[in-house]
Amino acid sequence: MFNPRFQADVFSMKKNDLIEVMSVLDIETKEIVFDPLNEVQQVPFGHLNNTWEEFKGSYSLSTLWSFKCEYKDYSGFFIKEGYAKLENDGSINTYFIHQKYRKPIN
Repeated sequence: MFNPRFQADVFSMKKNDLIEVMSVLDIETKEIVFDPLNEVQQVPFGHLNNTWEEFKGSYSLSTLWSFKCEYKDYSGFFIKEGYAKLENDGSINTYFIHQKYRKPIN
């Protein structure tokens, strides 16, 4: 018997990954980086602020959904967290990832 080839999951967000609706102001207040060494500006998402500004400038709505998505690859589980725009048809095409980390397989 041969072992079947492992198929790594591809990152894709689903509606059940969405956590809560938040306004842009609430997100920016929550995600301010406070660095005691003053190496990072006190702006939302710190070093990722330019990417955040591009993301939030690419749409006209004032609310976004926070999300946490987990998917499996060869060495464990990847977890990505961020904010997504939910389209009128229920699809998620635009998102901003601010955390990505691994969780080992138990």
